[in-house]
Amino acid sequence: MALCLSGRVRREGWDGYAKRTLETGWMSAFDGSKFGCYTLNWVMREATMAALSTKPRASNGMHTPSTTVLVVDDERAICCLTGWMLEKQGYRVLRAVDGEEAIRTFQAHAGAVHLLVADIVMPRMSGPVLAQQLRVLCPTLPVLFTSGIVSAKNFEGIMGGWFLPKPYTQEVLAEKVHEVIRRSG
Repeated sequence: MALCLSGRVRREGWDGYAKRTLETGWMSAFDGSKFGCYTLNWVMREATMAALSTKPRASNGMHTPSTTVLVVDDERAICCLTGWMLEKQGYRVLRAVDGEEAIRTFQAHAGAVHLLVADIVMPRMSGPVLAQQLRVLCPTLPVLFTSGIVSAKNFEGIMGGWFLPKPYTQEVLAEKVHEVIRRSG
């Protein structure tokens, strides 16, 4: 899989336009500037290696074994990896790859989901719309939104929830999930 770099490039007063399909590696642009371009496989491999190198924490009261987290991300690999990282921390994890599946999963486990971890940008149903629909069923459901596109600065307008930027490590994810559950409880 290749990435395509296309658009305006700005650097210290230099303004230019670049468009080129790239394989993993480096490319030079007009004035010798270098851009690192990586395939999704490379990014997922690096994220997986980072997660595997992070040792699970001892429980130390961060959660109970009955804490259930519903993880929703349209990128199946990210959904699986996030769920796996939370399972390594002792959480019970339910997974869904879109909003409709998340609603069905939530309804099938009525009253058992303690936290929704949802990507903000997903096709058909965004994370905030999903959260709104699930809060009709459970008004006190805490939500942790994630995104590799939306920044923390732009998050202010997203309805009642916490935010975790992608990519994240197992330790950062576990700390944020614990914080959200603790503050919501």
